[in-house]
Amino acid sequence: MTILRILFTLVSIGWWGRLGDVWGRKPVLLLVGLFLLVLDACLICIDRYKWANAPILLTLSVLHGLFGGHALLYGILHAYVADCTSLSSRFGKFSTLFAVAYVTAIMAIQFGDFNTWGGQIHPENSYPFVMNALILAANLLWIATILPESLQTIGSQERRDIVSDFSAEFPYSFAASPPHRQSYLILGLSVFLYSLTLDFPYLKLAYEHLWQYRHFSDFAFFYAMYIFGVTAVTLVYIYPGLNRLLKHIYGKELQSLLYITRRLVQYSVSLDAFLALLVIAIPTTEPARLVHLFFTSVSFLFTGVIPALFCFASLQATQAGHTSRLAVLFGTLAAIQEVGRTISTSFIQGALYRSPSTGQLKIMYIVMAAFLILTSMLLGLGKLQTDIATEDGDDRRTDVV
Repeated sequence: MTILRILFTLVSIGWWGRLGDVWGRKPVLLLVGLFLLVLDACLICIDRYKWANAPILLTLSVLHGLFGGHALLYGILHAYVADCTSLSSRFGKFSTLFAVAYVTAIMAIQFGDFNTWGGQIHPENSYPFVMNALILAANLLWIATILPESLQTIGSQERRDIVSDFSAEFPYSFAASPPHRQSYLILGLSVFLYSLTLDFPYLKLAYEHLWQYRHFSDFAFFYAMYIFGVTAVTLVYIYPGLNRLLKHIYGKELQSLLYITRRLVQYSVSLDAFLALLVIAIPTTEPARLVHLFFTSVSFLFTGVIPALFCFASLQATQAGHTSRLAVLFGTLAAIQEVGRTISTSFIQGALYRSPSTGQLKIMYIVMAAFLILTSMLLGLGKLQTDIATEDGDDRRTDVV
């Protein structure tokens, strides 16, 4: 299911981004939000009334991918959220609702294990309900806020003219001519390498009873060295990749933006690796579990560091066409990140038991194949040529990745 959701999400990102350029960002955000609202409501009903079965879950997973995936982790909403979060926009506070809801749910499942919430939340049965209920509430508030402006935007004559022009050019809107392949490849591989370090603290908590065995302690030492190496590689390669991408997108180097993003990458990635190492080092005795909880929760906040950087960069994008370009980038990076997390989970689970099952090995091979497909799609996403900037007398580049 994870693989299907990754593929569907990636395929749909470019189309939703292009529709956002044509119909307006808020109407597309409204449409995606409405469908995600319905899907989250279905998930709540499934969790509460035990309606779950394979066809239903598969259908919901595919629909989640087609409409942008999970509101927190996948691509299309990253672009539109970032576009609405400038300092002068009243949408800034709503862009944080999903993050607050998700972090609250994470804390709920972790603290529920300690019965610090009155024993009302238990990881085995209440986590999906709590998470989806909070995200559903955030969706409702967001939709109620953007609905009036969305309807007004859709009804304007200017927007109807743009839609009419788009209908004529629709079959030709995705011609492939990828620029700066090396930059995108380096960036994609860096995100993939970084994503492989993300699941270990959580898995250590989940399988803490196995830490008493010597073979897993040895594995933890080598995994700690692996985290150091991957962090170093990511820091080395992310800088030139990000620098060249920004130069290509905006036509000039943004000194202040580059300074901020480099510092953010440096501190976030380094801190995430440091926290993961602390979780490895801390013993799994009962008094130390709260410490595990804290570091695991904080580390989780950095799993979206790369999408966050590009969201921040997109605040500077005022030219038509940038939204769909950034949406493609967000979707691709998020999909690659999810592939890395899946591989990491399968690998660590196999190492935990020292005898990975045939099913786990099949999952590994399938995910590796999916990663190759995603990388090919990353390199094959083409330029979209728009005449809007030319008509406005703007000679800056309007290529879309």
